[in-house]
Amino acid sequence: MRPLAVLALLAVVATVFAVSGTATAASGSGSPSCLRGNWVATQGETRRVMRALVPGGLFTSYGRLYMTFRGGAFQYGSTGLVLETNLGDATMAARARFFTLAPYTARTGLLTIRAGESTVEYGPMSGTKDGRTYTVPGPPTRTTSTPGGSTPFQCRGSTLRVRLPRVASLDWITLRRGAV
Repeated sequence: MRPLAVLALLAVVATVFAVSGTATAASGSGSPSCLRGNWVATQGETRRVMRALVPGGLFTSYGRLYMTFRGGAFQYGSTGLVLETNLGDATMAARARFFTLAPYTARTGLLTIRAGESTVEYGPMSGTKDGRTYTVPGPPTRTTSTPGGSTPFQCRGSTLRVRLPRVASLDWITLRRGAV
């Protein structure tokens, strides 16, 4: 089932901040205090990130990605993703959400995330063909450890850009200050 394969790739999304090596703040800007709070990607930005992770137009995603920085804790995840794909005259949908939790520190233009953990919670998967819908439970919840690392950020006012170093075709993710 194609959505199941795509959901398996959520582990990649969830660990995209598991940066190995060290980065410099050369391309970053903004004070560490600018990071504090909740940041949410638009639907369009979320789709851009998902397409970069799984190229080829295999699915359409619904939901949003977010980041939260509070009290030295970093959280990155999704508000609940729905991935849809068409196979001939059938439509398939898979549901999941993921979140990565880790301690963080920052200095001007450079975000350092320490080792943490990432969880993917799968929801039901369904397929519809000829007006009939079949639904099955998703795989069990999976939690894995994530290594730490550093990456540049740019923060100004209500816009945050964070470099995603493990996704060469993506470069930066842009988020706006707002409720998760």
